[in-house]
Parts: sequence; C-alpha cells; structure tokens
Amino acid sequence: MSRNWHAVILLAVLAALAMVLILYVTGPGMVLTGDSVRYIMGAENMVLGNGYSRLDGYGNPKPIVGFPPAFPASISLLMFLGIDKLVAPRILNTFFFCGNVFLVGWLIFRFSKKQLPAVLGAVAVLGFHRTVEFHSYALSEPGFIFLSLLSFVLLAEYQRNHTWGRLLLLGLVLGILPLFRYVSLAVLPVACLLILVFSNEEWKKRLVKVVVLGVEGILPTLLWFQRNARLEGTVTNRSLAYHPIPVEKLVNYRNEVVSWLIPQILQIEWRPRFSHLIIVLAVLTLGYAVFKYRQYKTQAFEPGHIWSYKLLPIFSLLFMYAYLATVFLSTSFLDASMSAYRRYLLPVYVYLVIFLLCMFVELISMAKPWRYAGIAGFVLWVFIFGFHLQFTCDSLEEIRDVSAYDSWAEGAVEAGEFLRDLDPSTVILTNEIDLVYLLGRNSFLIPIKQDNYTQEARDDFDHQLEAFHEKMENGAVLAIFDSFYRREFKYATFEELTEGLVLVHVSNTAEIFADPEVFPMEGIGEE
Repeated sequence: MSRNWHAVILLAVLAALAMVLILYVTGPGMVLTGDSVRYIMGAENMVLGNGYSRLDGYGNPKPIVGFPPAFPASISLLMFLGIDKLVAPRILNTFFFCGNVFLVGWLIFRFSKKQLPAVLGAVAVLGFHRTVEFHSYALSEPGFIFLSLLSFVLLAEYQRNHTWGRLLLLGLVLGILPLFRYVSLAVLPVACLLILVFSNEEWKKRLVKVVVLGVEGILPTLLWFQRNARLEGTVTNRSLAYHPIPVEKLVNYRNEVVSWLIPQILQIEWRPRFSHLIIVLAVLTLGYAVFKYRQYKTQAFEPGHIWSYKLLPIFSLLFMYAYLATVFLSTSFLDASMSAYRRYLLPVYVYLVIFLLCMFVELISMAKPWRYAGIAGFVLWVFIFGFHLQFTCDSLEEIRDVSAYDSWAEGAVEAGEFLRDLDPSTVILTNEIDLVYLLGRNSFLIPIKQDNYTQEARDDFDHQLEAFHEKMENGAVLAIFDSFYRREFKYATFEELTEGLVLVHVSNTAEIFADPEVFPMEGIGEE
C-alpha cells in the first residue's frame, strides 16, 4: 500500500473521530446564537417559498440582507429532504468538522510527504477546544474554513497542469465562499496573486486566467449585493462610517492569540504580558515567507516540476494577513461590535497550525543550525498543544452543556405556552425576537437606544418609543426575557417600557406585560 493511502486512512480515522466528538458535544442540540436563528429563519422561509427572508411581528416576510445566504441555503436543502430545521445545521457542521480535520492533515501531508506532521496537524484541529466549541455552533465559520481549505487544494491541482476545467472549478468555490461569510473575499486576491507570481505559463496567459478567476470569484457576491440593494436599498444592512477600534477590543484579540501560545490550563495570570510573542511570531512568519518565495520562485518555472503544494505556507500566511485586514477594515467602517472575536479568529488558528507545521518540517530538512531550530520548534509546539488537548478533554462536558438560545427556550416553556395561546393576531414586542421565534411566534424588537453596528446612539429612538406605545395601546404584549435585561443600556429602560402596564405572566425566565385597558384580563392570575 502506498504512503498516500496510509495517510488517507489515518486522516479518515481522525475525521471519523471528529464526527463522533462533534455528535457527542451537540447531543443536546446545536448552540444557537442570534445569528444562528436568523440563518435558520432564512432557511425555513426558503422552504416556504418566501425567499431568503425573515418574518416581522405581523408574520410578513422581509428580505434578509445582513447575513450571507449560502449557509441557510444549505440548511434549506436538508429541510427539503425532511430534516428538522434545528437538526440540519448539526449535520452540516459535523460534515464540515470532519472535512476540516481531514483537509488540514492532507494539505500538510502533500507539502511534507510525511505522515507524522499531517496527523499532528489534524489532531490540532480536532483537539483544540475552540474548534470543537465553534463547530458546535449553528454558524457559518465551519463551512467557510472548509471551502477555504478546499480552495487551496484546487489551486494546487490547477497549478500542476493549468487546465481551464480546474481553474473554473476553483473559481466556483471562490465564488461560493463569500456567500458563507462576506469577509472570505480575502481568499480571492490571495489565489490570484499566487497564480500571477508562481505560474509557469507565459505572462499573457497568466493575466487572462487571473482576470477570469477574479470575475468568476467576485460575480456571485456582486449579484447578491445587487439583489440586496434592489430589495432594501443597502448591500449588507450596514452604513459606511469610520469608527476607530477601541483599544480594549484589540487587547481581546491579542489575548486570544496569546492563549494559543500559553494554554489556559496553565492558569498563568500574566499571560497578556507575553504579547511580545505575537510580534516575534509575526517576524518569524514573514521572514520564512520571504525565504519560501525566493526558494520556489525559480523552481516554479521548471517544466513538469511538481511544486504547487509547496506554496501552502505562503498561501496560509497571505490568507491570515488578508483575512485579518478584512476583519479590521470591516470593523472600522461597517460593523463596530467585534463581540465575537474568538469566533472571528478561528480561521487564523487553523491556518497558523498549517503554517507552523510546514515551517518546522522545512527547517528540519535543512542544514544546521536551522535543523536544530526546526526540531526545537516542533517539540515546543507539541508540548504546548498537549496542554490544549488536556484542556479540551476537561472542557467537553462544559462545551456540551452550553446551548445559548435553545437552553433559554427549554427554560421558557411556560412563557412559550402563554405566547402560543394568545390570539394569532396579537402583536408581541420583546427584547429577544430570536427566542420568541424558537418558542413558536413572531415578534417585534423593543426600542433600541444604541445601534449595534456603529455602537452609537440612534436618532430615531423617540420615534421607536412612540410606535411601541401605540402597539401596546392596540392590544400588544411585552415579553421581557432574562433579569439581566434591566441593566442592558442599548434598549429602552425597563421603566420606559412598562409604565402603565400590568404583569400578565411571570416565570423564572420571563415577564410578560400588557395594557389592562385593551388586553383581555379574564383568567389572568387565576389558579
């Protein structure tokens, strides 16, 4: 049996282990966030024939423009097969987790022709608590990572013989990528640059193929943006405005990366003091990339030379920097929240694993003293990841118990029964429209003081508050979930909302209010 087949079998076993792990972790259900519910809601409306849309508080479909459509479209395909809307994301992200584990190992194997670093790379994705955690979320990051890894496989295969079929297939994947996450547009220029610089075709052919790839890769996104602008007058439900990134949020990003180098299980309170390690890591990676460029720039033009997978470290490095630049540009001009920084950094972790292992393998194959440096780095990396693996094993039950909105829905059974028993025409206003959707009703959001995307005060708050009171006077109910809401500054205050209203239902997770002059009070409060 060839070495390739040995590697395939080993990586397939690890992918199967990944499937078992993620199915165990998501046994109680996928972790659902507000974004998750929007994806699921969009998928359900696709199945119902309403297009990619959500339902407002009256049950009318409204186009979704703030979230890309590929992940909900994938969910809807499974729903057409009769799979439940909350089960479909679990199936998808289980597949993506298996695929990500396999592809990371396979890429490292094709680069190094060695099974040990390939297995270690796959295990680094399989056994890191952040990858396990965020593959258990009903979100689009797993699919984005999978397609980005697949795009390099297709890029490397194209570079081997420069066939149009492989180029068009690569363009198809690159075109789908931004429809999973808009920020993945960063992959397209990286792929075009590598073809332009390292192809062994003449310059005219290279330019033509880069143009074709660029058009194919960007066209689906442009068409989607045109659809959004036509329906809602905005391409992504964001306003272009400059809002500087607060230092404390940059510190969060720094501390997350430091936690990869100094594992949490060590409980070293002074981990942030190791921030200079990021600078060292950046210098080393850039220096190694320059070395790789100079080494393979000449080899690339040798006829028939199989070199394409050797570009993996350069692709990984360019991807990491292009992706981070896109995230920070988006944060500075479109979405200032940056609240999910751990999730945003997950693709960087995956590609950093690939880059470091490729670098260590390359250094070990060189003469002294680089060989010793590679061995030392490899041993240190294995030592550090050993602690990560132990932390993941210790955290499995905790990860399994985290279930965000679905656990809230389970705890809000009484409130859900109350809301479902209301007349279908009764309007519901709430601070948790996604939770109310999971409980089986549509709703309107209560007045918002602060815009989540700009982190600035909204000018229309008084108008929102006036419309809110008008709905309450027409027989609507107000459902407030979670006692912590009373401290939430971005919404109208509790007193502003409940003045003149009476409590018609209370449970451990919810308080529901109504106007006693218009709401039917018969039976309320009776045993």
